[in-house]
Amino acid sequence: MSRTLRYLGVPESDLMDAAQEVFLVVNRRFGEFEGRSTLATWIRQICLRVALTYRRSRGRRREDILEDPPEPVIGPDQQTDLERREQRALLNGLLDTLDDDQRAVLVLYEIELLPMREVAETVGCPLQTAYSRRKAALERLRIALNEVEGTP
Repeated sequence: MSRTLRYLGVPESDLMDAAQEVFLVVNRRFGEFEGRSTLATWIRQICLRVALTYRRSRGRRREDILEDPPEPVIGPDQQTDLERREQRALLNGLLDTLDDDQRAVLVLYEIELLPMREVAETVGCPLQTAYSRRKAALERLRIALNEVEGTP
């Protein structure tokens, strides 16, 4: 769940809080679950809403600025860890160029590897619309990646 929330745009510093929020909503509303979809789909719908709330509130949050940033903790395989963090940061930056609908479809289909029918059900759109959003998202990502790399 935290991977899904991360790629849906929840900042790393808020992942645990967002995951806890998902669990609280699931616990509070479980009695309202009607079984019209699978339980996993219902929980992913909650993840989408929680992630959207965190992304929208990101600009309104107040953060304390420290004089000196904390030293990052780097494990024994520093090069691999550094490359992985850089790749994740690049991916998150590229995902930030997408609108909410495209991002949700792309994350659920390409990263979480859900079948497109389940993705469409989770985001609440027709199957062909989900495929169209994925295609548009991939095109937008290609353009954004070319801009980052400086290629036409």
